[in-house]
Amino acid sequence: MESIESSLLNITPEIVRNIRKIYNLDDPKRLEEAIDILEDWIQKQPHIVKKDFSRRYLEVSIISSKGSVEKAKKQIDRLCTFKTLIPKLFSKYNLKTELHTVLEKSWHIPLPRLTEDYYRIILIKGFSSDYTPEEILQYFQAIVILTEYLRAYEYVNGFTIIVDYRGLNLLQLVTRMSTADVQQFINALIEGYGARLKNIHIITESTAINLLVATAKQFIKEKIIKKLQIVRTLEELHDFIPKDLLPEEYGGKEKSYEKIHADWVEELSSEKHIEYLKMMSKACTDESKRPIAKFNEEYMGMPGSFRNLIRVLKMGDFGSNIVLQRPPGTEEAIRKIHNLDKPGRLEEAINILHDWIQKQHHLTKKDFSKDYLEKTLISCKGSVEKAKKQIDRLCTFKTLMPRFFTCTDAKDLAYVSENAWMIPLPKLTPNFYRILLIKFRIKHLTAETIMDYFRYTVVVSEYIKANDYVNGFIIVDDYRETNLLDVITKINPVDLQQYMSILMEGYGARIKGVHMLSDSKAVELIIKLMKQFVSEKIAKRMHVQKSLEDLHKHVPKDILPIEYGGSERSIVQIHDELVEAISSKKHIEYMEMMNKACTDESKRVAAKFNEEYLGMAGSFRNMSVD
Repeated sequence: MESIESSLLNITPEIVRNIRKIYNLDDPKRLEEAIDILEDWIQKQPHIVKKDFSRRYLEVSIISSKGSVEKAKKQIDRLCTFKTLIPKLFSKYNLKTELHTVLEKSWHIPLPRLTEDYYRIILIKGFSSDYTPEEILQYFQAIVILTEYLRAYEYVNGFTIIVDYRGLNLLQLVTRMSTADVQQFINALIEGYGARLKNIHIITESTAINLLVATAKQFIKEKIIKKLQIVRTLEELHDFIPKDLLPEEYGGKEKSYEKIHADWVEELSSEKHIEYLKMMSKACTDESKRPIAKFNEEYMGMPGSFRNLIRVLKMGDFGSNIVLQRPPGTEEAIRKIHNLDKPGRLEEAINILHDWIQKQHHLTKKDFSKDYLEKTLISCKGSVEKAKKQIDRLCTFKTLMPRFFTCTDAKDLAYVSENAWMIPLPKLTPNFYRILLIKFRIKHLTAETIMDYFRYTVVVSEYIKANDYVNGFIIVDDYRETNLLDVITKINPVDLQQYMSILMEGYGARIKGVHMLSDSKAVELIIKLMKQFVSEKIAKRMHVQKSLEDLHKHVPKDILPIEYGGSERSIVQIHDELVEAISSKKHIEYMEMMNKACTDESKRVAAKFNEEYLGMAGSFRNMSVD
């Protein structure tokens, strides 16, 4: 291996030999063969711009991939792709001059010595929780500068992270973060740079750490979540980390973390490293040259060919949610549609909405996440006033119509999920609409079955509100196996009206179109019934499609399941994946939390709350719903 020394990392020849042995690469011939294979593969990839990666760089890629050449190929491709699709993460080179502000708020320090099993300890020390969106981005950029250095000079088995949040306002920190930006950053570190994490130890006494962990669970694998350890004191930290590896301020025997940090700032700001960063920034991709191939969830957490994704947009969110997939750049594009793309505008709108919530005495939940508030604004086309009403409406529905919100675990309604489906299809339309496929597999319904279906779809709606980011919805109602006359006689019009109000006025479901798949004349009665409870604008968007061929004229075939003449995977598989997601412990806990987002009507400021506001007559305070 080419010898590249770093006095800050203290990598010895013995360490290199022992780590190679861990991954069965201690045979020089075998190691050279693996590097040769990886090097030859890179030369054959027309879309990868940089061809002259050093052999040491390739070796470290293989080591961080546990000796797998195939995983190393994907890792290199991912990192080059991230540099093309998310250039903002890689746009800074000089830590001292370009990112000096964030250095005053947070330090990220690799400690000098490895653990006995060859893990590097990274100490992250926070000094402030008051970050602007620009400073959060700068924080990510600073870590990328460090990570490029580690990739060039490090040789380890992985990393143990210590995050010192003592004395910080974690609630403030969490609400300042954009989950999309955090997800992109974490994907770059783990999927691009191959950062293998052994443990993450967070030092804090704040109960808000639970909110931070809940936020992280949205986009970090469960395997990594299980590696999180919350410790309240240094004594507890010493149960996990040998004291002699820690700085003196942490009860250890290493030199002061101030001295270690100063050394790292000098090294990362050196002319040598700046030039290296500029060179590695060119290790990107030319997507026009990428071979057409399926670029699916196994590879990057989304479906479709990569070339087609690039044609949609050039940068964005590589979501890991197999149920609700989004192409890169979805969030940026939707923000632009609703004039929320200008610097500071979205943040200002969220802050106004957040401040308004704090002043509403009747709202029991005050700590809606920034992500939740942003999605509410998007569903209201960027209108803060409409977003206020939407949040108030949903909280009010949970108080006045609790029977719709009694289910937190979808498995409690297993018979419904097996016979009456509401399935968000994985891919978005080119205009960022989500297709909701509704299918009844049962011939004869009862009034109770219909009510349970409403409860089940509320669980799905909470999942969509928490995890999706879309421009609206297109509904496909498959009534081909349904006795529509039976439905009409069993459904309670009041229940239907309240249910539709919950979906549209509470969850903010913006409907682009409704396509009813049926050749029964009774479908016209369904339309007539539903038109009583929707605006004229939505009523005009209701259409009957008598065949799949008719449906294909309105919904792209590649988005539909194979049973509907499309190229997406089976509807049964998609449904099973959805049920697994909404039955997970994570979502059950989320449902329990969000069901508490209701109102205390005794504290509501007296005001008329009529049909214009909630779709029902009468003042809110005097209203009672059975």
